[in-house]
Amino acid sequence: MKPKIKWLLLFILPLMFVSPSKIRASSVGEEKKSAVNVQIIEPAIYLKKVIPPTFDRYPVPETDIEVPAKQDLVIEVVDNRSGTNGWKLDYSLSAFKNQQEYTAKLSMKDGQLTTEKTSIYQVNDIENISHGETQELVKVSQGTKQNFRLVIPKESIKLSVPANSPSGTYKAIQTVNLVNVVADVD
Repeated sequence: MKPKIKWLLLFILPLMFVSPSKIRASSVGEEKKSAVNVQIIEPAIYLKKVIPPTFDRYPVPETDIEVPAKQDLVIEVVDNRSGTNGWKLDYSLSAFKNQQEYTAKLSMKDGQLTTEKTSIYQVNDIENISHGETQELVKVSQGTKQNFRLVIPKESIKLSVPANSPSGTYKAIQTVNLVNVVADVD
């Protein structure tokens, strides 16, 4: 390499790394603002309230017993839909647990559905439901655009407790599933 080029490179290369490159950005003084909107609405049909039945304390039974509830089951449904689609409520119950599973069965009958307008519906009794089962509680085939209230009185809710059940506080999870039922189209 020629000495002149060598000296030129030795002088230029360090300058490239030492002097910052100049990038120019300029503003023209204009900006544009626009609104961003979002609308959050209630679902067309939903469960407004679910109050589960509750039960008192009882001594360990020597024989199978039926324990009455001390609170009604209350379920409220709001249906803001228009059209002919119906809906149903399915009911299931987990196992009663307290470090071990507890085999109890729940029965509920004489449920009353209150509606604001004329509706076609059927309220079903729940018979001896236990862990892993699902039963249809209510089916509404017509009656949209209104509020519904299902009450099963505490006197009609019974928990079957097997003999010699171990003492303790047991808990189960009830699941009320609101299902949209699409109208049949011929």
